[in-house]
Amino acid sequence: MAVKVTEHLSLDIVPISSKKYNIIAHRGKRKDILFSSDKQVTSFSKSNSGRKVITYLEKKIRHDDILELMRQDESSLGMSSDEYKVEYIERILSELEILRSDVTGNYRQTKTQANDEAIEIEEIRTLIKMGRKYPPLYQQFSKRCIELGFTPLEFVTKICDGLGVGLTIEVLRAFFGFLQTYLGYKGTNVIAVGSQASGKSHIIETALKFIPQERVHYGAKSVAYFFRKYNHQDLTGHIFYIGDLGGSNSDQNTIDMRDLLKQLSTDGYIERGVVDNSNENVTEEQWVKGYPCLAYTTAHEDIINEQEKSRSIIITPPFVDPMDLVTFKSIMNNQGSYASEIRQVEMDTESVQGLVHFLANEKTDVDMFDLYMYDIVEYIGTIDDFNRKVDEFNSILKLSCTLNKGKCVYHEEYDKKHPLLLASKQDVRTALTIFDNNNNLLPNEVKLINGIFKEFDVYNVGNSKSTANYEETVKFNVGTLEGSKDVDWLSENTDEHQYFFTTRYLKSEYGSRRWYSTNRNDIEQKIRKLYDNNYLICIGEDNKAPVYAINGHLYDGSKVNRIEPNFSRDNLEKGKDLLLKNYRGIEDELQEFIDENRKITKKSELFFETLMKSKPIYNLGWLQ
Repeated sequence: MAVKVTEHLSLDIVPISSKKYNIIAHRGKRKDILFSSDKQVTSFSKSNSGRKVITYLEKKIRHDDILELMRQDESSLGMSSDEYKVEYIERILSELEILRSDVTGNYRQTKTQANDEAIEIEEIRTLIKMGRKYPPLYQQFSKRCIELGFTPLEFVTKICDGLGVGLTIEVLRAFFGFLQTYLGYKGTNVIAVGSQASGKSHIIETALKFIPQERVHYGAKSVAYFFRKYNHQDLTGHIFYIGDLGGSNSDQNTIDMRDLLKQLSTDGYIERGVVDNSNENVTEEQWVKGYPCLAYTTAHEDIINEQEKSRSIIITPPFVDPMDLVTFKSIMNNQGSYASEIRQVEMDTESVQGLVHFLANEKTDVDMFDLYMYDIVEYIGTIDDFNRKVDEFNSILKLSCTLNKGKCVYHEEYDKKHPLLLASKQDVRTALTIFDNNNNLLPNEVKLINGIFKEFDVYNVGNSKSTANYEETVKFNVGTLEGSKDVDWLSENTDEHQYFFTTRYLKSEYGSRRWYSTNRNDIEQKIRKLYDNNYLICIGEDNKAPVYAINGHLYDGSKVNRIEPNFSRDNLEKGKDLLLKNYRGIEDELQEFIDENRKITKKSELFFETLMKSKPIYNLGWLQ
């Protein structure tokens, strides 16, 4: 609404951007641009550019106009016409400022709405393109599975085998982390930790090739750039790979982006206010929502705090033969006679993007039930952020069952048959391998526990088959049932076997070993962490120092990644009872399923061990 000045003159404000505006003079049917500015109207004076507006008003407001206004305004008593004219012009400027604030604010709102509509339209266009691009790739993926006689999980694993340079499981773990995010689960961050020559970047970059690239973003831009580009967008399902972090090579942008994406993937919303340069009282609210995935590599494990670790898949590459890496890079850069085979690898890799798109868009009501849930609770129940981690494990388990075409039964519900996916013992073992084959330990912690496994044996508890009270049984055999009681633990050690130790004993006997020296500075905390995560038990004290032993729950006491749940009969019965309470009409099939699962023992090969022994599907140099 225009501001009336006289019977024949009014002024209006018309925005031309979020900051700049025109003052329009209306005289009858005539409209003229009086002035353009990006400043507050109330800042106009005869000493700045605003004098043009003031001079114009002084000229157009005649003496007769002022006298008429004074007759109608009681506040003019005692004022001269000149004094009133000055006050009246100030009043006009104030009304124009109110109008400017309203219309420019509406302009920003309208512009924001227009931008939001443009974002929505662009997202629809992207989805349409993806809907055309990926179904043919999924058909290609399915055709190859049939040709090779593989389940989807087996085929993806063999592709990783062709690209992984001995890092197949690590690439799979990264892929499952990205897949969870893409499918709309709460963002799961992926961090690869290792030396410069460990192949950690290769792991992340290879796994990202399996994800539709419309949802993958590379590099670390500034926070300002991030908000400009993704303002008012939902980034659920998106993956941000910011490269290597830590040490002197990290720039501030990378650090800031890590912190921002960590917060977003945790909270699902982040915002900031940007002050208008022309008006410090005007602030533009920028926000981004959703649960994206943050991915990066680092050689500095100390930059990962406990909270971040609990919300991330931490990948710690094993030793990679430099000759394998050199061979891989040489063949990829100079393909020669391998060109057709490498092309097949590339086509198969791209086809996995079709699988991922299919999983994200397939509408299904298939449930999954884990008969071994209580074993899983015992296995990971002590780790940090258990509630989040058990949800993450169940997501991986369902994906593993689905991709490996697990056992499906049909239960009765509302007089209709509904599918129910049953997780087998092998499915659980497979999912645990992907979930965290090092039980969330960092590289130096893995070295420490493997060093202890190498030097110490699991204490023989006699004929006892139960591991539920293993710690108490060991205490009883050694002669103490009180954790605070001093223990003559050295008498239980012989030249052939060592069972017990303190941190002081580790230092005196193994202080020069690499697995100890890399943890020397915080050995007490590391040992305590191994105890908290059930790798070790505590049997008592020696001069107030805890005495530890290897936990008998561990699978053969040799490797961290061969640890698995106990799979007790009692826990299985509890899972079975719960299942039959919730689902009807599956009793016979369930019993057949359980009988089949009894054949799987701790000595049974893991899914990936069997698969890796099979013949490679690509004739490539680094696989020979």
